[in-house]
Formats: sequence, C-alpha cells, structure tokens
Amino acid sequence: AGPPTVPYLLSVCDGTEVWAGPPADFNFASLEGAELVSHNSAFDEEISLAAAERGEFQIPGLQPYDMPNWHCSMNMAAYLFNVRSLAESVKVGLGIDVNKGVRDRAKGKLPEDMKKEGWWDDMVLYAKLDAQHCFHLWEKHNSKWPVFERRLSRLTIDQGRYGVRIDVPALRRGIELLSKVIFRATQNLPWIARGNKPASPIGIAEECRLVGIPPPPVKAHDPEAAEAWETEYAPKHKFVLALRNIRKAKKTKATLETILLRLREDDTVAFSLKYAGAHTLRFAGDSGWNLQNMNKEPLFVDSEFSFVFDPKAC
Repeated sequence: AGPPTVPYLLSVCDGTEVWAGPPADFNFASLEGAELVSHNSAFDEEISLAAAERGEFQIPGLQPYDMPNWHCSMNMAAYLFNVRSLAESVKVGLGIDVNKGVRDRAKGKLPEDMKKEGWWDDMVLYAKLDAQHCFHLWEKHNSKWPVFERRLSRLTIDQGRYGVRIDVPALRRGIELLSKVIFRATQNLPWIARGNKPASPIGIAEECRLVGIPPPPVKAHDPEAAEAWETEYAPKHKFVLALRNIRKAKKTKATLETILLRLREDDTVAFSLKYAGAHTLRFAGDSGWNLQNMNKEPLFVDSEFSFVFDPKAC
C-alpha cells in the first residue's frame, strides 16, 4: 500500500465563478444535479468515496458504480489528442502553456508547510487555474468525443472499481508452491557454494565457462535472446533450468502477492485499466497490476518442484 492521500485542497469552476480551498469549506450541495468533470475522474471519485465513508464530505448522488454525470477530461484528451496529463491536454487543446512549478514544489508538503513558507496563496491560485483549464478543455472539445467512447470510459472505471473475485485458498496455495519452486531451484545453483549470490552475473558466467556454453544475453537488453538461451540450454543443464524456474516463479509470485495485498473483505480485488492507454486507443495496464498481462497458459509443477515447460509432458 502507498502513503495515505490527504485531500486538503479542492478547486471548482462552473465557467463563471471559480473557487478553491479546503474541502470542509465547500458547499457540496451546490453540485446537486450538476454535470461533473475531472481530469482523472477515477482518482477524484475514489477520494470522494473514501471521504464519504469517513464522514468528511459527501458529493450529491455519489455512487461506487455508474456515475454517468461524472466525466473524465483526461480520457477525452487521450482519445482526441493522445495525451493524458492536464498540462499536455491544455497545451494541445487550448494552446496554453501550464507552469507546473508550484505543483512540483508542493510534493511532500502539507498546507501548514506552505503557509509557514509563505506560498499557500500560490497553491490556491494554481488550483483555481487547474479547475478553469479543465472546464474550458471540456467545454471546447467534449462534443468531439463520441457517446460510445464516453460510455466505454465510464465502464472502464466502474469495472475496475467493481473488481474481480479471487479464490483465496487457491491464491495462498499458489504462493506457497511458488516459494518451494524458488527454494528448490536456488539449491541447484552451483555458484552459491562458491560465495556468489543467486543472481550473480559473475557466478552465472563462471558456471557457463565451466560447462562450455555461452553466458546468457542480458534480458533487459534483448529479452527474446535471453529467453531463447534458456530454452536451448535448460534441458541440458540443471543450473539453467533452475535460473528459468526462479525467474518465472518470482514474477508469478510477485503478481499473486500483489493480489493478496489488495484483497478486500469480500474476497474481491479492484484493478485499473487505462482507457485509450496507447496510441492505438487500446487499453493499457495501470496501478502495478496489469490484468491484461497474466499468464496465458496454466503453470504445471512436477514432483521436483520444477516447472513443466512443455505442457505435453503433463
């Protein structure tokens, strides 16, 4: 889990008036029946839902799902301009350069810090300009965003918040089994006995020289070549198979542990996808767990706690 979010500043613009200040000072009843627009509405909605749950403030008509009157100007900009940040969206959509200096300065700061240092008014003005830019961006361009795409944007936010149900016992069994795969594979790395760490490039290269095979390509530089090296030598050399097992087991275990960490009381896990996350407008993974990048095929483990890389052998 990340650090807590403190919603200390709210800015609102209706095209005529603009207001910015602490959420506790805002008249939320004034939003009754209004069409709402945020740049990254999914985040603002999440903050608002948490605030309502804690009794801090309540936006009229707020629902966890199906908020057709709350629009996302960021998703609109992604569809129309292939940019996401408010600064980039305003630059393309309105021709305005936004100075992010105050925002950058505010990282890690609280209102007390800004007031003490004498630039709280600058932060309030920055927030007002953000609200105005968001309003005018939406006003100028929303008619170009097809209704079907708006609905798809809304469904992307809602389905992620709704989440998916998890078979928790199977999840825990998977994590335990992967731990055994990693432990057994680590025992099959000869260079550990020579004082090297499991992932030591020196240890791996030394072992490759001893058995007469080339060292593996650097995966970060050429992942396809590194995988081809594993495929060629894993059936012939136990330590290569062990490296392959460790790599795959650690990657899969990290994914399962992320799911476990984010598990909610009803055994569901929220997820996040970026609407129009790539220039082709396809969805993209977000927030540290890419639901689109799960293992496509089931993983099988034999009696030696090694992955069976050829499903036909099962």
